[in-house]
Amino acid sequence: MSSGKHPDELLIPHKETNGLAALTQLKCRAEGAAFVGFLTTTALIGSVYMIFPFVPLLFFSATYPIYRRACQCVATLWFTAAAALLELTSDVVVHGTPLAESDRVSLLICNHNCRIDWMYLWVLASRLGRPHALCIALKDSLRSAPFFGWAMQAFLFVFLSRRDRNTDLQTIRRSIEYNVHTLKSPLLFLIFPEGTDLSRSNLAASQQFAQANGLPRFEHVLHPRSAGFAGAVDAAGDKLDAVLDVTVRYTPHALDAAPSVHALRRLGGHACTADTPMYRPSESSLLGGRWPRRVALRVERRDAAEVARVGDKEVGAWLKRRWEAKEAWLAMEAEAEARAEEMEVTAAAAATTAAAATATLNAAEVSATPSLSESDGSEGAVAQSSANISSSESPWPLSRRLRGAYGASLLFWALAMAASAYALSSVRGFGAYTVGASLCLALLTRRAGGLGQMEMDARAKRAHAEEKKAADTAGKQ
Repeated sequence: MSSGKHPDELLIPHKETNGLAALTQLKCRAEGAAFVGFLTTTALIGSVYMIFPFVPLLFFSATYPIYRRACQCVATLWFTAAAALLELTSDVVVHGTPLAESDRVSLLICNHNCRIDWMYLWVLASRLGRPHALCIALKDSLRSAPFFGWAMQAFLFVFLSRRDRNTDLQTIRRSIEYNVHTLKSPLLFLIFPEGTDLSRSNLAASQQFAQANGLPRFEHVLHPRSAGFAGAVDAAGDKLDAVLDVTVRYTPHALDAAPSVHALRRLGGHACTADTPMYRPSESSLLGGRWPRRVALRVERRDAAEVARVGDKEVGAWLKRRWEAKEAWLAMEAEAEARAEEMEVTAAAAATTAAAATATLNAAEVSATPSLSESDGSEGAVAQSSANISSSESPWPLSRRLRGAYGASLLFWALAMAASAYALSSVRGFGAYTVGASLCLALLTRRAGGLGQMEMDARAKRAHAEEKKAADTAGKQ
């Protein structure tokens, strides 16, 4: 580069561009605030106004199905609307093998790149037509999150302490058995076998573990832990139809991107070093409206026979092979993106050099033509490389039916927000109800473990009472 400028300077060379960048940041922050505000408001409406009034019904056998159906309806509407917004803000590309129509009970395993991976898996659940069946294993602290945590309890999400392995395994087993054997409902159970996200410290610890145990060194994933996945497979038993193996990869927002040849400068909006393995979005980047420019979800359906009834050791070996394949694919994609970005920087440097020479020699037509030709070819290569997510698989199309579901769910929540705002401003006592219901849900979370725990306990007590009654009747006969 004869211009002598740092490649980052080539991206923003003028004050006018800096002003445009400031306006872009302001616009992104407004969009991010609107996105988070929408999710928070609809979570409040869903948990306090739509689910809480049905809570008394879960204690009676005759009315319990009404409560469960209400929770499923809220889950479907909320996840579909959230997925619609995520698809509007990012280019979500899904490719691979979907579930079969006959698959009722499935386990979904995924690499854990960042703390918001599970949000983009809402999109996958919607693409599969199963937002109502989604159940996610999350850290226990999220149980107490106002509005969001209360709704997730009602959706029968699993909350893990990560302090007691045996307790967490029992929690996973109980949840899956309740969904599969008691409710007999469709289930798409999401679990992250890595156990934690791909932070630099976690990656370093995983690499040290690999070195000590003679395992391959990973740069884009952590070595998986098989205990939770093996427990989930065992709990589902012969009802398990498939395992959905998903690999997620993010392309940075323009405000977070920098040439890979000089390393990423930001990690979810924070400074990082050249040792940072890959871009990772975060809650703060979403709040700032810096959604990933592209989210690639690579999906592989694996038959349940591959992992069912083979033993925990064999399940662990199977999981390691799947993670080795993830590492290989992510490394290949990262290398392709790095080459494309290097070509883009080279093209920008060539264009800047040509412009400087043109101004000095006052021969624009003569000097600029070959440089522009070179730049056009490089940009074409960049576009082709960035679009080439998978050379052998076509992206899943966004069906007309799903587009309609997205639009209907967004319209529903818009009307619900308008109605709630009117009620709060015009209906006497509605504000007091909101506060009272919120306090009740918070108290239930603290004292009884939340709505999901209450539901499973109530069903277990009724089942025990029915078994005892049947035994007494048989004894009298």
